Amino acid sequence: MTLTPEEIRTAAFAKPPRGERGYSDDAVDAFLDRVEATLLGKDKLTPKDILEVRFPPARWRRRGYDEDQVDDFLDRAVATLRAMTGDDAVQERPAATRIRAADVGKVVFKKPGRGKAGYDDEEVDAFLDRIEATLLGDDSLTPQKIRAARFKTAKRRGDAYDEDEVDAFLERVAKQLEDDELADRPTEITERKAPPVRDKIREQAFRPPVPGGRGYDEKQVEAFLARIEATMRGKDTITPQQVADIRFTPPRRGKPGYDADGVDALLDRLALSLTQLPPRSKPKPMPMLTAEDVRKVAFHRPRPGELGYDEIEVDQFLDRVEATLQGEDRITLKDVQHVRFHSPAPGHGGYDNGEVDAFLDLLEVRWSGAMPTERLRPVPRMPPRTAPRAQHSGFFPAPPARH
Repeated sequence: MTLTPEEIRTAAFAKPPRGERGYSDDAVDAFLDRVEATLLGKDKLTPKDILEVRFPPARWRRRGYDEDQVDDFLDRAVATLRAMTGDDAVQERPAATRIRAADVGKVVFKKPGRGKAGYDDEEVDAFLDRIEATLLGDDSLTPQKIRAARFKTAKRRGDAYDEDEVDAFLERVAKQLEDDELADRPTEITERKAPPVRDKIREQAFRPPVPGGRGYDEKQVEAFLARIEATMRGKDTITPQQVADIRFTPPRRGKPGYDADGVDALLDRLALSLTQLPPRSKPKPMPMLTAEDVRKVAFHRPRPGELGYDEIEVDQFLDRVEATLQGEDRITLKDVQHVRFHSPAPGHGGYDNGEVDAFLDLLEVRWSGAMPTERLRPVPRMPPRTAPRAQHSGFFPAPPARH
């Protein structure tokens, strides 16, 4: 059933079940304003625009709009626009045409019917990126691998693709690759283009982790995405292997986090994008720290409400670093990367953990000539060095804290 501008203007949606966050009501309302304007000839949304729209979750303490109700309403909006434009065709290339790499990025799958299961859209999108790369000669998917692909079932209809449409498209790709093998025809390599990613990676929106599901600490994820974005602009040196190896800690109790599956899917795409960046000259190694540098460093006390690192443990470790630089001890780069400090005992002094972490990272850089690539998960009673930290790049002026 088609919609009128008046019906769109007065549309109302229920709140999601208690304990869940639905779509952001502000984002949905703003998009429906554009749909209404399109029906009035004042905007130019297409059925594809509506099918591809993604809304962020409602803000904390606001439940937003029920996702299923919004999705159903948008399905009606799609049908209305198709009726206006006479475009009732399935959003996919005709079977008679050859699928090119550029076509893969344009294919659109509809949402599954109400009550039906669908494939997780992020997993399907990540696999389509590999298909696009294969057609460009930058990956090596075979017909057998494509037919054997399996995707998890989406938990929400708004995050799902119709299984029949996805299966049909993958079968077309597999059949085309088989025909190419029989004809001994080379795969399309007319252009080498990185899989599509957002221009501003840090603007990528992630869902919060589902209750009981895996989640990643928001600050850690955003900091790492900032480094990837800087690498793509030639201002950092993150490698595809570092993207593949990165590990994030779960958010602390009561703190917001990002859905792990969504973050992992984006990182898979970014790792492939980084493999296609032009090679850069190797940066010049940084000068080594001296024993005198280590002897002079001082740290502030922890901020109110934070425990910090045990002062004695930090001082003893830095004494060993200093002795190593003088040839009197054997602290290794691995020791620096893996060191962990306890919180100070009641009544004992502590150091700001962010400043200590930043200095140890600086020590790693000067010791190895490259940024550290490994971040370990927290261990009992020992705060992880990957905890959010103050962003300092040198030494920290403060009253002398070491003897």
